[in-house]
Amino acid sequence: MSRLLRTLVLALGLVLMPSLLLAQDLKIDVAALKGGGINPQTLQIGDLSRDGTVLLCSEKATDPKLKAKGQVFRLVVFQLDFPKKSFTARAVWLPQTDVQQLALSEDGKQILVFGDAGTTFTVVDMATLKPKTFYKGSRGKPGFRSYPPVVWLEKGKFHTVGYFYEADQTVTREAVVAIDPEKGGLEAFTEVRDIAKLNRAVENYRLGQWYSSEQAYFAGYLPDKSTTLYSVGSDGILKVLDKAKAFEGIAVAQDRVIYAARQDPSTLRVYLQDLAYNKKWTIGDGRRPLKYLYLSDDGSVLLTSEIDYSNGRITTWWASENDNFSLKPVPSLQGVKAGSIRFSGNGRVIAFINEDGLLFLGIAP
Repeated sequence: MSRLLRTLVLALGLVLMPSLLLAQDLKIDVAALKGGGINPQTLQIGDLSRDGTVLLCSEKATDPKLKAKGQVFRLVVFQLDFPKKSFTARAVWLPQTDVQQLALSEDGKQILVFGDAGTTFTVVDMATLKPKTFYKGSRGKPGFRSYPPVVWLEKGKFHTVGYFYEADQTVTREAVVAIDPEKGGLEAFTEVRDIAKLNRAVENYRLGQWYSSEQAYFAGYLPDKSTTLYSVGSDGILKVLDKAKAFEGIAVAQDRVIYAARQDPSTLRVYLQDLAYNKKWTIGDGRRPLKYLYLSDDGSVLLTSEIDYSNGRITTWWASENDNFSLKPVPSLQGVKAGSIRFSGNGRVIAFINEDGLLFLGIAP
């Protein structure tokens, strides 16, 4: 691409990166990112598609001139071709000043972006990368806020958890909502579950993870200073899964939950529970601080990492139900500079970003 053409493309807010042929893992290094007009220092991983071929990222502008024009965050879409070991990347400026989560629809045609403390929702057409803000909270008007910022896919629709409020900011309903980007304003949010009672029951919870409108997991403090991990289904009844000094990581998939339980200052044990069949696996030997946890959509493959804070290095393992969740090292993620991970829903692709660039690698099915 000529310098002039690249300048014109960047001015339009769209980056076209030439495909690169790579030998083994699919790696996009810092030079390749910069060559495509992307700032690797502010690039953040968002969502990885179920098949691992599309990665959504956000990139924050550092140029004061761009910020003055309202161009603060860009959406960057990487599309991967693993057989050819190649990729393309496209980018577009977003009409918001903050990005908290990115999510790809089940059919791969829409990208949901929300930010500004969970009060601005934008949908981006995957084909054209044309963004449209369909909801933006305003002071002095009734509204909805996603809190904590979390979104998931259910029955073909985006879902999130948050609360509706009046013009004076008084909370009226805490709810799980289905999101329809084709509608505007508050009509875009349809309540599918009232969660006020649940939130009161787990007051002061330390962490929570929703899987569907009917299933959630919470870790909450008890009066004796211990912490209890609960599951809750459509009946709204809290069920105790485990107790520990603290819980430092959680991921869920269907009827399975994986979590890291702090038993004492030197021991952090990881467990995987299957609620449907009342099965429980111990992951690892408890000697490693495996607090970063990921599950495939069906819960049959897991990924877990630890960080050595003395040198800022991350080490990652994966495990499959086929061999009773015995941990095996991910070769390309052993002792590398710390970064962020995303795991594909099919349990076969890992996306990893750190200061050296982007890395995509496959693990055995």
